[in-house]
Formats: sequence, C-alpha cells, structure tokens
Amino acid sequence: MRNTLIVFARKPQRGKVKTRLANTIGIEKAFSTYKQLLNNTLEIAKKAQAQLKVYWSESTNYTDGVIQKGNDLGERMYNAFVSELNGESKVCLLGSDVPYITVEIIDKSFEHLGTNDIVFGPSKDGGYYLVALKTNPPSELFLNKKWSHDKVLEEALEVCKRNNLKVHLMQTLLDIDTKEDYEEWTRS
Repeated sequence: MRNTLIVFARKPQRGKVKTRLANTIGIEKAFSTYKQLLNNTLEIAKKAQAQLKVYWSESTNYTDGVIQKGNDLGERMYNAFVSELNGESKVCLLGSDVPYITVEIIDKSFEHLGTNDIVFGPSKDGGYYLVALKTNPPSELFLNKKWSHDKVLEEALEVCKRNNLKVHLMQTLLDIDTKEDYEEWTRS
C-alpha cells in the first residue's frame, strides 16, 4: 500500500490566518507565527515516507497543491479522504499548526494502520492534529459536526466505537490556536 500524507493548510494571508490568535497577539505576529508553523510542517512532511499532498483552503501560488472542497472543516477533511483513499493507499491528514510534529510521528501513524482502522494524534485542546485511515471513513466522523471545542476527539472516538473501528492514539501534542498555546510554545 502507498502512503499519502495530506497537509491541510490555509493560504498564508495577513489577517486571514490564526484569527483567534491575532485577536490577542496582533495580526502581524499571528501571520508570522502561521508562516513559521506552516514552513516547519511542510519541511517535516517532505521527509516522511509518504507522497505529500498539500490541500489548500483556497488557490495560492505558495506551492503546488489541491484546493479543499466543502463548506466546513469536517466536509473538507471527509472529501480529501474520499478523494485519496482508493484501496491502495493509507492516508494521513495533518494540520499545519503543530510545532512539535516529527517525521517519526507521521511515519508511525502509517505503521499503526497495519493493525488499526484509524489513528488519531490528540491535541492538548481536546481535538486532534492528525488522523490516518486506510478505508473510507464513516461520514458521521466528519460531517455535520461542530468543530473547535474541547470534545472533538472524544466525539470522534465515540463514532469509532459505534462503527467497530480499531483506534490507535499517538502522543498528545500542542497545536497553536490561542494566546495560551502560543505562550506555552514560546516558553519551551
């Protein structure tokens, strides 16, 4: 099976990225932080044992890639998985705001799909920074969901349980969404 790594990213635009963070640290600092996180993610992703595909929120000349399709985050993730999963691929989808992501975490997520149906990388805020699959996901995992709250992973695990999916959890990492996340990262 081929490994496909999808990095979900927003077009790097001042005032359009890291908006929650920008409300507290300012637009310029939030924009600079986003570019730093995105560049780090892409550099790490290029080293993984996988074919890299960047799915952009909108058209950009930043780098080659695919445009995300859907009305919200869940619909866009679901559509990306359906597009890439073809019976010959394992697919891992990764966010672009996880400063401590490593090649080893990405590669291990693919390895864990050998004995699991789905792999999550939990984030400290109750969501997840990574999700990997080897077959099409149940639509309820992504569609008609509320996002950006502290029970996102918990709700996903309940869906997996109802659908008899064997789950592996990677280590919990920080993703940068708020001033508190930013301060924790800059202190370390």
